Amino acid sequence: MKYLSLLLIVIIFIFSSCDDIPMLSIGKKEGTIKYKITYLDTAAVKNMLDLLPSTMNYLFKDDNTKIKIGVGIFSSAYISNIEKGISITLLKIMYVRYLYEEKISEKSVLFENIPGIKVDIKDNETKKIAGYKCQKATISFPGTDKKPYDVYFTKKIKVKNPNQNNPYKEIDGVLLDFQLKLLGLDMRFTADSVNFNKIEEDEFEMPKDYKKVNKPKIEETLNSLKAMLL
Repeated sequence: MKYLSLLLIVIIFIFSSCDDIPMLSIGKKEGTIKYKITYLDTAAVKNMLDLLPSTMNYLFKDDNTKIKIGVGIFSSAYISNIEKGISITLLKIMYVRYLYEEKISEKSVLFENIPGIKVDIKDNETKKIAGYKCQKATISFPGTDKKPYDVYFTKKIKVKNPNQNNPYKEIDGVLLDFQLKLLGLDMRFTADSVNFNKIEEDEFEMPKDYKKVNKPKIEETLNSLKAMLL
């Protein structure tokens, strides 16, 4: 019994010492990633920083995912339900709650497109984020004056096609440090923590207290919100 206990301690030490495979992630298929949000154009939002969200939660379970972002009177969520083959955009502004459903293969109305994007994955360049050794990818825009930037991702968190509805669909891995443009605001998302907690199935279902709307209506609402923020 003494030797068995010693062997277990050695095994735990070996796995917990690995740079790229946190022991608690082995075999886990559900959990929550919490991201810190940084606003890249602070001059544009200097009078509204207290009203803007500072964190984002990314829920995953059996390849289904849900992004939750919001603060105060505003919140939004984006659900990818693999089993049903649908994506759901949820938008709440004060007492207004809208829901827009689309096929999972369609580009999300929530994430703004990045035209002319080129993804260059750096096989030998890594960075440790939230306990994971992440691979680097440089994002550039040939033929434009837009400056390139780097994003980081891991394949150790098991989610199938995690970027199929955002501008980084070429990257086969969960992004732990990246940029996106939402509601006209350039944001940087950096993972603070990865927790393998239980996620309820209903997180990926349509909430009953939201009104289902068509694409023109959800786009009109998003554009109105964008105009308020900029």
